Amino acid sequence: MILCSYNQGDIYLNYCACLKELCGSSLTAKQIKDLRWQISSDFFKQLNYKPKAADVLHALKDYGYTVVLATTGIKDFVDICRVENENIKNAANFDDIFSFIITRDDIVESKPNPEIHLKVMEKLNVLPNDCLVVEDSLMGVQAAKNADIETIAIYDKYSDSDREEINNIATYKLDNFELMLKQIEKENQGLFKK
Repeated sequence: MILCSYNQGDIYLNYCACLKELCGSSLTAKQIKDLRWQISSDFFKQLNYKPKAADVLHALKDYGYTVVLATTGIKDFVDICRVENENIKNAANFDDIFSFIITRDDIVESKPNPEIHLKVMEKLNVLPNDCLVVEDSLMGVQAAKNADIETIAIYDKYSDSDREEINNIATYKLDNFELMLKQIEKENQGLFKK
């Protein structure tokens, strides 16, 4: 909710300023942001894909789809996952899967603004009906809808408070990536798999 309210400028610094006020911290917003960075960077080195998500990425790539990572995460966090996280590198290496990556550093407006998706479509020279966004958060589903792109909402327990709104906005709803993998294989049955 707070990140939605502060989606311009340095959203993480704005978020940390809000945390400072809410918690009555003596730290500055910048100090809180720096501490958050330390904790988060360790976390991002250990992060794993959600169950079957890496398999979905490989299937999409194998069937010839263009796969792009469009995240409002900052480039530094993405680079930790891409370069330092052995779990991710071994399961579905970003450099092998994604045609390109767009991060928060590449945009002015954060989700739910559609800017990130508009940049992807511009770079690929495609229209919204050529795209499909996979999301697990309300801001992400709203951004896709605002770009007029169909969306698959994958269940995430951390979005339970927004579940009803996510389900109302998303084009498709799936409980997990295993169901998505089965659907991909069903829809691509008979196509040559590389």
